[in-house]
Amino acid sequence: MNQAKYFMMASLGIAFLLMSVVFTNCAGPKNEAVQQPPSSDLPEEHQEIAPAQICLNELMVVYARTWFDVLKTSCIGCHKSGHGSANLSVSIFGFLSLDEQRIRNNAISNHHGNHFEATENLQTINAFTDDWTIGREKYEDCISQ
Repeated sequence: MNQAKYFMMASLGIAFLLMSVVFTNCAGPKNEAVQQPPSSDLPEEHQEIAPAQICLNELMVVYARTWFDVLKTSCIGCHKSGHGSANLSVSIFGFLSLDEQRIRNNAISNHHGNHFEATENLQTINAFTDDWTIGREKYEDCISQ
């Protein structure tokens, strides 16, 4: 399996794991939230979730300062339930489920969607490419440990 497919499969797996955690209601009766133990106090079978979540959280920080603003501004019209969402979690999972190069090409194209800001997007994306690449590589290293 090549590295891009491994990254995509790992990202999707983490995305589905996170979504199942997010959409599972662990609260007791109203106004009585369940206190979650620190990750070190989790039962052994659940401790593997914590490191993957840490990796994803670190990638989300990088995504928030790089791709997120460009995509929510340029893509929300047609892709608001995915990478164009104004919700950071929805946006990053939509982004990770697609081909990064294709998203980049569409964000800087005057022919995809209704892009009046294609030139500005190109400058912005070029400015953060190194930061995103380093963040993505750190994420891949993190989840492989």
